[in-house]
This record gives sequence, C-alpha cells and structure tokens, in this order.
Amino acid sequence: SNSTVFLSANTAASRALVQEVDLSGSTGNVTFNAGNFTNAFKSLIGGSGNDSLFVSNAIANAPTLSIDAGAGNDRINFVNTKSAVASASSLTGGEGGDTFVLTGGSNLVAANSTAALKASLTTITDFNAAQDTLNITGMAL
Repeated sequence: SNSTVFLSANTAASRALVQEVDLSGSTGNVTFNAGNFTNAFKSLIGGSGNDSLFVSNAIANAPTLSIDAGAGNDRINFVNTKSAVASASSLTGGEGGDTFVLTGGSNLVAANSTAALKASLTTITDFNAAQDTLNITGMAL
C-alpha cells in the first residue's frame, strides 16, 4: 500500500536521534520528507515502489548523506543549501527511471579550493541518461 512519512521534532537534541531511515521493506509508493531532521541525518533507503523522497542538507554540521531510492521510478528531491562546509552527498536511484531534483549549491560556490570543491560534491551513483532525469534548475550557481 502507499504511505507518507514526515519527520518532525521541536529540539536539536530530538533531531539528532534519527540518523537513518530504512524503508526497503515497503513495496508500495512511499512519500518521505525528512522535515527538519537535517543535522544528524545520514542515510535514507527507499522501497521497491515509485517513491518520492525529499531531504534537505542545510545545517552546517550535517554529515555526509547517502540516499538510495531502491527499485521503482523514484523521485529524489535533494536541497543542499549549506554554506562554506564540505560535505559530500551520494544519491542512488536504483532500478527504474528516476528523477533527481537538485537545488541549492551554495556549498559549491563557497568552496575556496579544489579540495574543498571535491569534498562538497553531490554524486549520482547510477545515472542512466536513457531512463533517468536530472533537474538542476534550482541550483544557486
């Protein structure tokens, strides 16, 4: 069946408790929003349905982030608005025709060396131009 998951917490201490969400047991379509869980969130694994995943990596001390959408025709909305902080992110769409929507990018603009730029990149690990879509119209570059 289809489901919606939205994370929310009132304090930074509460937000630090959730570091990983694993939805791999889901076979339906999942809509997931990490909400304000940005400072400790490290990993998101989607299910085998056509999932829609939204994650923002806005907090300056956010760790390296890994998103694996799983099988299905998924949509990953990733907002990276960190400034002057190196934090690499890895996005994997999985099997199926996936859409990657990347917005933000101020961390790339703020990079002051080649090493800092490389450490700030978002990598799509399995992009297939024949079936996947990349939308970067919201990038602040």
